[in-house]
Amino acid sequence: MKRPDVILLDLDGTLVDATETIVEGILALAAESGLRVPQREEARAFIGRPPLQSWASLGAEDPAALVDAFTARVMPRLARDGVLLPGVGRAVPALRAAGHTLAVATTRMTGSARDSLEHVGLLASISQVSGRDLVPHPKPAPDVLLHALEALGRGPGDALMVGDSTADVEAAHAAGMPCWAVLGGIEDRAALRAAGADRILDGGVGELPAALGLAPS
Repeated sequence: MKRPDVILLDLDGTLVDATETIVEGILALAAESGLRVPQREEARAFIGRPPLQSWASLGAEDPAALVDAFTARVMPRLARDGVLLPGVGRAVPALRAAGHTLAVATTRMTGSARDSLEHVGLLASISQVSGRDLVPHPKPAPDVLLHALEALGRGPGDALMVGDSTADVEAAHAAGMPCWAVLGGIEDRAALRAAGADRILDGGVGELPAALGLAPS
């Protein structure tokens, strides 16, 4: 693979960890709404997946209403609760300094994603933030990745996707670009390999500069 000009990054489980806030929000809202309350691991697996599909799987007759309720109740907490995953704080500036254009393509709402990035000090290094509210279909559809690239005036041939889920892998391949998967997010090595991840980084995004051949800073 040629060195990518653009690196598209997932947010939750890739750059930041707000897992507990998301899971607790799912469990509480499901219980209050009279839905099937999932086990914690099932709720954790909803992260990065289409929200309408997730709420429908719990028996919601109006999944869109649950998405709206979750957005209103939980999303404002994610920025203050999220923390950088190990190595991200060093890797992102190093990638930017090496000339890569960085963008975030996420299943989060765009405003929430920007708030989280600002909170952890990464927003200034990110050239484009694209969330599910900007596209017709969330991951695993390729829409949000293609939106970010279009906003940058670039194409799939210029880009590499980096994420922690099978949805990231599926979206990247549907968009016509490779996906490097990171461990430490919502899915394990076996699932990511089965989905066709082009490379798996055991050390997360912190390992990305070295994997791209950049000299240590």
